[in-house]
Amino acid sequence: MPELRVFYAHGKAVGDDEIDRGKAAVAALVAARLARKGVVGFHVEVVSGLDDWHRSGVGWDGWTRRVALSTKPGTPEPLYHTIVSPDARVGRATAGILAMALRAGKRCFWWDGADGLFLVAEARKVSTSWQGGHALILAGGLAAPHVDS
Repeated sequence: MPELRVFYAHGKAVGDDEIDRGKAAVAALVAARLARKGVVGFHVEVVSGLDDWHRSGVGWDGWTRRVALSTKPGTPEPLYHTIVSPDARVGRATAGILAMALRAGKRCFWWDGADGLFLVAEARKVSTSWQGGHALILAGGLAAPHVDS
């Protein structure tokens, strides 16, 4: 069965239960979107940033490049077909992943926490904070809504 691999770019401080709920919701949402477009027979695998970090065995810069640009071992297939962020504001690592993935022609999305996936055009630096210092700019030039916690 063909596979669509999604990198779930959650924040560093997010707990395991919230990550698991997000991964399941994104997998269901992506599968439903594919089915609506008549694309059937795909297994959607969503891998969290935390899980990928633990299995990567590389340093910070190598990890961001790996997520954005690497291929599945022994194949020309990308390690991840797409990147999904549940956060409208992201940190430096996620911004770097998104920038490299977008330059490589990958489609990246912001998930609104419900049933919306919105195409990301860029992660724009809006502050010097390495945590949340980049705002996701959606296709069409609008910033994804940001709510301070």
